[in-house]
Amino acid sequence: MSCLKNCLSPKGENYDCVNARVRARTRSFLDADAYLRLVRGSLGDMERFLLQGRASEFFRAQMISGETLLLRRVRAALMSALSCGLGSVLRMAEGETRDLLTVLFSGADLDNLRFILRGLLRRSDRENPPLWRGYGILSPLFYDRLWSSCSSLQEVCELCQENPHPVAGMIASTLAGFLEGAEAAEAVKMTGGDVRQMERALLCSFLEYGCAVVRDVSSGNGRALRQYLLLRRDVWNMGVWFRHSGGGDGDLLRDVEALTAPEPETPADPGRTGRTSLKALNFSAAFLSLWNDLKRDLTRDGIVPSRGEWHYRLRFGVLEWLRSLYRTNPLGIETLMGYTGMELIEWHNLNVVASGLAFSMFPERIYCRLIPLGKMRRGNDV
Repeated sequence: MSCLKNCLSPKGENYDCVNARVRARTRSFLDADAYLRLVRGSLGDMERFLLQGRASEFFRAQMISGETLLLRRVRAALMSALSCGLGSVLRMAEGETRDLLTVLFSGADLDNLRFILRGLLRRSDRENPPLWRGYGILSPLFYDRLWSSCSSLQEVCELCQENPHPVAGMIASTLAGFLEGAEAAEAVKMTGGDVRQMERALLCSFLEYGCAVVRDVSSGNGRALRQYLLLRRDVWNMGVWFRHSGGGDGDLLRDVEALTAPEPETPADPGRTGRTSLKALNFSAAFLSLWNDLKRDLTRDGIVPSRGEWHYRLRFGVLEWLRSLYRTNPLGIETLMGYTGMELIEWHNLNVVASGLAFSMFPERIYCRLIPLGKMRRGNDV
């Protein structure tokens, strides 16, 4: 990771300036009543809402883009607004502030690379690229080139090697490691399991890059971001557990209790593995807190949700954790982490509303899939 040190900015920081600007932006975020009005309306109502809101310039651009599907125009405008909002924060940042924000936003690059890999797996239509996350380390134009020009993993590696940015070189090295041992890149037939292994390798590389940056920051700002990196690691690991743990949904509560036991347990069934406590598996304090809150919330009514529902809520619980940091340190990275959580939550929620309206879902069904904003009403009260 020493070559990635070339990415770092000169010493110094400007948290006070950037934090003051993002605090002014938070007044424009939607509240629970605004979501209630949206879910009770139509997709046309949402179109009118976008023409009057923060995403208006992006939605107007989509109206003249030639895209005929309204839902696609809505999603593209929301992604453009998110990318512009977070990208402008990164451009304002200097020194340590910029370095830590780059690590925070690197999840966008992981999402974009996931699109690339799954496009190779499915041989997707190259004329219709995904909606790139435009606030990451590498530009959307670079991902556009990967999408349109590459038909194999080897070609992706070669284009990444041509890019002078050290992070592109890191990506190339990570993917090249997957190709080692193959007689020719064209002989590698990717499967869903291969893609998951490559996604894991990329996540490990980005986490290593993030930890390398954080190690150079001795203040509480570095510690706060390290907690986020550990949380991302733990949620990934928990997702692996959800996919591979034995038993049906009826056994889930028992398995969850075993996972959250204070000490490792001996499995009742010798054929079962993974029945150890989260603490024994070295999960972070932030993850344990998030997990316990989620367990209390999901089992409140005595109904055990499916494994898929647990994982869905856990992944978006990370955004709620980010949002909770907003007021913890007005002169540190926590304010920017909290603001990022708010931006991502609103982007997610508006996409859920748009998709629900497009498919004529009942308002209460749409509402219950939103990431809550404080004390939101329950779905059956909508």
